[in-house]
Amino acid sequence: MTPRRPAAPGDPLDARLRRDLPQPDAAAVARLQEAVARRIARAPLPAPPGGFHRLLRALRPAAPAGWGALAAMATCALWLSLSPPHRVPEDPFGPLQTLPVAGDSF
Repeated sequence: MTPRRPAAPGDPLDARLRRDLPQPDAAAVARLQEAVARRIARAPLPAPPGGFHRLLRALRPAAPAGWGALAAMATCALWLSLSPPHRVPEDPFGPLQTLPVAGDSF
């Protein structure tokens, strides 16, 4: 094992790695690349996407912030549709008539 010299302050990392690490044989790299290419060629093709996945892929641009924004909008719509209607009092100033006004006697 050869002793390694300490890194110089301006020595880039890739130059130091190239210098200190053993370089692989070009023939070994070619064999590895050929074996990987053979394995990829023999691998089965992925199954085509079903209807649900095609629908999800088509709807993805409709919700650019993700499905969270769409879910929040649907939740608000459901909440508003299921909540009871707001009843407006007949006299909008009715709650104020119970408060004492200056000049009134108790």
